[in-house]
Amino acid sequence: MLFGVVSRTEAQWQSIGTDRGSVDVYVPENSSGKQLPLAIGLHAYSNSGFILESTMQMQSVAEDRQVILCYPNGTLGFLFLRFWNATFACCGPTTGVDDSGYLRALIEQLQATFEIDPRHIHLFGYSNGGFMANRMACDHSDVVASVASFAGGSWLDPANCPAEDPVSVLLVHGTEDAVIQYNGGTLPLIPGVGPYPSHEQSVEHWKSLHSCEDESVFESTIDLHESLAGEETVVRQYGDCRSGVTVESWSVQGLGHLPVWSNFNLSGALMDWLLAHPKPAPCDCRGDVNTDCEVNFEDLTILLSGWSGNGQADVNQDGICDFEDLLIVLSAFGSSCG
Repeated sequence: MLFGVVSRTEAQWQSIGTDRGSVDVYVPENSSGKQLPLAIGLHAYSNSGFILESTMQMQSVAEDRQVILCYPNGTLGFLFLRFWNATFACCGPTTGVDDSGYLRALIEQLQATFEIDPRHIHLFGYSNGGFMANRMACDHSDVVASVASFAGGSWLDPANCPAEDPVSVLLVHGTEDAVIQYNGGTLPLIPGVGPYPSHEQSVEHWKSLHSCEDESVFESTIDLHESLAGEETVVRQYGDCRSGVTVESWSVQGLGHLPVWSNFNLSGALMDWLLAHPKPAPCDCRGDVNTDCEVNFEDLTILLSGWSGNGQADVNQDGICDFEDLLIVLSAFGSSCG
């Protein structure tokens, strides 16, 4: 098997074929008949899924939390270095390689092959893989529940991010990162790339996209890296975002791009964060015309503008929007089912 798993767990690594070759998938013990979360790990530029697992050691975390784990590989590019075509800044050609489409197809293939909880499809990535995790949240917000990006970022131009459905996003970055700089920059030695946003710009991008309230920020500190003094990581969690998702920033004070992984308690922390942020449950409020899980003036406005029609405003679906529909909305007015 790809990761050289010991005999006790060898049977749990399974290989599935894709149009880019085989991808290895870890399935926890005693999981038959259960719908499990899926976590996809995305490697750094020039690396591979094997290297990411070797450094982060997510297999034991996935076994303990009962998570299906998958490590796809990017494309061999310049000087035969693997990359994900994530954004204009990192780290491949802007045309010709559709990694977003490939990973979406991989998710669908995994769903068809294994028993996966549709509310728990998560991605985590490091560096170039972190940029790609952000890209997946932008492009496939209909299926992705949450992403965790370490030393990566979003699009520099938020207009390139078409996310229509809410996705919880965790951005982790070392303040002394000289490769993907905390305050933004441009990657050297990779031809054709553009500037990437700062950590704070990526945070603001997701806050704005999900209408998070600045006043609802919760700040704390945690200890993630044993070789850095004290509780070195500043956590800012933004709530009151649409549909109950979370945007969160972990700024690791004094950390560079290449941490001492054995001293970095990141793997379990990332997995726990992802699992704590599933896709919001679908709501079914009687009278919720615009399906935002609340019955309010917006629903009333839509109903009145569609009066006598038979579209979205026809709440009881009897073929016409009339007083019966209006009574349904008024009787449920002010309620919430989110």
